[in-house]
Amino acid sequence: MNPKNQYFFSSIIKLLFLTGLLVLIAIPFFLWTIDYNDFLHSIVLHYNIQDKEFALRNKYLTPHTFTVIRYFTLFVALVYVLCIPTLIRKSDALAILISTKVFWLITAIKDELSLLKRDELIAFSLITLFSLLLKFWYFFKIPFLVDEAFSYVYFVSKGFSVTATYYPAPNNHIFSNLLSCIVQTFTDNTLLIMRLPSFIFSIILGVVLFLFYRKHFFIFYCHYCLFILFIEF
Repeated sequence: MNPKNQYFFSSIIKLLFLTGLLVLIAIPFFLWTIDYNDFLHSIVLHYNIQDKEFALRNKYLTPHTFTVIRYFTLFVALVYVLCIPTLIRKSDALAILISTKVFWLITAIKDELSLLKRDELIAFSLITLFSLLLKFWYFFKIPFLVDEAFSYVYFVSKGFSVTATYYPAPNNHIFSNLLSCIVQTFTDNTLLIMRLPSFIFSIILGVVLFLFYRKHFFIFYCHYCLFILFIEF
């Protein structure tokens, strides 16, 4: 592995470890410097659950529970502080492992694409182009669906922390909503916020599945499956 790349990956991992240390120290510091009633009030306002304050105070976030959370977060922070020297020492080995896996995956995809015959590549390109045009049309012409509107109003619009921790109803879009929160930091366009992650992952999924099908099935079947996948998603 290139020493410059290894240094870059190792530095990123060390930065992540140190950022985690700051976060894990900040959480117990915050909990031990805030009053129980102030903390409960901030939770109610942040999640907009004024109607559930009584149940929260008397059943889920009692003073005893708040004390347990304080000590638990303090314990986790102390354990992490003790582990951080070992994590820093192993960051180089971890960087090599991660970068090796990533480069292997990229190389494998390039090798598989290079094995495509000219007619296969043309068919693949035409299907992909058609799907992109179709997706762009759906992207901007179809109004918000119920799931998208609900996810945006009750989760994504409230930020990353609410999206990651608040479950007032069954929700199978958590990871997608978290990605939408990331997109939200760059744009205010609600269509882009809610649909861009799905759009990107559908293209990636189509390419990966096509290469998988090509390795195990007839090429016509691969193109057919790719076409069905793209128009469905």
